[in-house]
Amino acid sequence: MWILVVAILSHMLIKSGSDDAHIEMLLKMLSYETTEPAPTVSTTPAILPFFEDSSSSTNVTAQLGTNVLLHCKVNDLTDKMSVSWLRRHEGKLHLLSVGVEPYSSDGRYSAMFSRPNDWQLRLEYAQHQDQG
Repeated sequence: MWILVVAILSHMLIKSGSDDAHIEMLLKMLSYETTEPAPTVSTTPAILPFFEDSSSSTNVTAQLGTNVLLHCKVNDLTDKMSVSWLRRHEGKLHLLSVGVEPYSSDGRYSAMFSRPNDWQLRLEYAQHQDQG
């Protein structure tokens, strides 16, 4: 069983060191939690990215062998940010893409972007092990 996790990561961070150790460190940062607020450096309010519809989740059902298209609509991304698609499988996070660039060895995954804010993950030829 797997859960597809969508995270907003800085495209520049991943590109600055795309070796496996660096990617693993970034993935571990996704699960970091804190009970203390982060210190603020500036008094100017930052415009933060947000999901267009964060109040609901969508269950996607596909027939075996068909293609699946998942959508993630994110507003207010800067030019140095993108959406990354991750897959949780057997308790581990696997990076599928950063922006529209693939990071998975499974060629069935591809990422696309449709303006103004629709990040998409396409899964070709859905299989039983894709469920979750």
